Amino acid sequence: MDFVRKVKTCVLIVYYCSHYLLTGVIGQAVITTVCPERFPQGVVSTVTCHIDRAAVTSAGCPVQPSTVVFGLLKSAGEFDTLCSTSYPGSCSSASDGNCGCVSSVGGTNTYQLLFTANENEHRGGSLSCSINCASVPPLSTNVTAGCQSITVVTTTTTKETTATTEKVITTVTTTTTARTANGTTTTTEMNTTTIVTTTTVLPEPLQLEPVV
Repeated sequence: MDFVRKVKTCVLIVYYCSHYLLTGVIGQAVITTVCPERFPQGVVSTVTCHIDRAAVTSAGCPVQPSTVVFGLLKSAGEFDTLCSTSYPGSCSSASDGNCGCVSSVGGTNTYQLLFTANENEHRGGSLSCSINCASVPPLSTNVTAGCQSITVVTTTTTKETTATTEKVITTVTTTTTARTANGTTTTTEMNTTTIVTTTTVLPEPLQLEPVV
């Protein structure tokens, strides 16, 4: 696992260094992939891809790009295509199916992928967005930290805990004895005990914990 991650890091370093030497520009990504910091297990999350159309046009792609691909490089090194859509495509407020162009503003197209994370399949993998352009140098890309070495979290619910408080109120018996010339008179007050029970339910908050 550590070896694979080191290899990925080396590849990225070589790529960015070569890109800088060839173009003199670094950090100006043509394609930017944005992911949540963590992916909840079994919940649909949104992965966003921003593509600078003017930069793609000036990149000198041998063939006009026609496809946007959202892919996952698994921790074992296997690459899976999660979804593909047309480029530049028809942009609307909602994507068709699992991915599509949702907006086009200021020369940048924004594509979205609806991604449901599975801990067994996706943990430790890396998400990316790309188009079919074999330009030299390659198109510069950027991905946020959440897209790299994916972290999948599971929702853990805890049972409610009940705290019970009892308040006891007791009336003590008072006995009065009076003697008269004709005899003895005894007055007795009965014992009375009252118990008041108050029950308080304390729910514990919902927690998200990384799957291990």
